[in-house]
Amino acid sequence: MRKLILVLLLVTGVAPSWASVITTGDVDPGSAGRQPDLWVIQASDLHVGDEEFGTLNIDAGGVVSSIQGHIGFGADSAGEAMVTNEGSEWNNSNGLYVGYWGNGTLNIEDGGVVSTKSRLFIAAKRGSTGTATVTGEGSLLSYNGHLSAGDYGDGTLNIEAGGMVNTTQGSPVNQVRT
Repeated sequence: MRKLILVLLLVTGVAPSWASVITTGDVDPGSAGRQPDLWVIQASDLHVGDEEFGTLNIDAGGVVSSIQGHIGFGADSAGEAMVTNEGSEWNNSNGLYVGYWGNGTLNIEDGGVVSTKSRLFIAAKRGSTGTATVTGEGSLLSYNGHLSAGDYGDGTLNIEAGGMVNTTQGSPVNQVRT
């Protein structure tokens, strides 16, 4: 395999790319490091920044599936999630919270997709801070119900440079404070 990669690099001048799911810091479940390129979390929620600082980076076609996602879960926590490039996805079968009790940041760029089949809260609890940014053609944030940005905490939703936010049922935005 190493010889094949070296031959590809020498002949084409381009290294092969693989899907990438990488976590750092305080992420539960899991630990800091490279996760499976198709990371399915069936028995629990995914906390990025559970009680301290944690990150989740999904790139190059990596896919994460979880029941619920929390970015910045605990009161003193901070979490950052980035979903970048076409084919990269984070799918939640229930809710997604960007800044639950703590500080959360979600960046969806260059064709990345984040979806939730339920509610989407940006700054879910009093004292929390959340920012979600969707930027670049093909980048999508999709939800199936209630969207709240800044109803309880300090929440911001940025849609830039061809990024899209889509709902498949319910009103597009139930509560947004600027």
